[in-house]
Amino acid sequence: VSNNLVITAAHVLEDYYDTAVEINDALYLASVLLVDKEADIALLSVRTGNLYPIPLSKYDLYESQEVWAAGYPRAQDLHTSSGNFVSKKAEAIHTSAGIDSGESGGGLLSCEHGEFVLAGMLRGYGAYRTERGLVRLEDYSISVAASDIKFTLDLGNLSFNEY
Repeated sequence: VSNNLVITAAHVLEDYYDTAVEINDALYLASVLLVDKEADIALLSVRTGNLYPIPLSKYDLYESQEVWAAGYPRAQDLHTSSGNFVSKKAEAIHTSAGIDSGESGGGLLSCEHGEFVLAGMLRGYGAYRTERGLVRLEDYSISVAASDIKFTLDLGNLSFNEY
């Protein structure tokens, strides 16, 4: 979200003291600057080199707007899926872009003026309960909205890129 600043989902951090971020196939130690468990946001300081930070969207998503989910399921290769904005409820964005386990902390992207922006951060997939346990919905994801990310970063007096 800015030079040397990376966001992820707070629930993916097991140990706040030994956190690393993979950038271009190399691991870099990261310092945890902020954790907001309620909003499920963590901000990390890590040397990002010449990576271009993706700007946070200034706008809320509109009905049926196209979005793209990008994450690393089960610490494997990058997975992307497309879908549409469905709703915002309980302070979370609901979309039809399907994700899988391990993609939390990835980006929910939208397009503004021909450029990709961060509309949100992936935090979970949709599921329903059966007698045998939870069944993941193939075309449903839940994300933290960019406006909530901005609010959390503003509370920490941290600067970020905004489109």
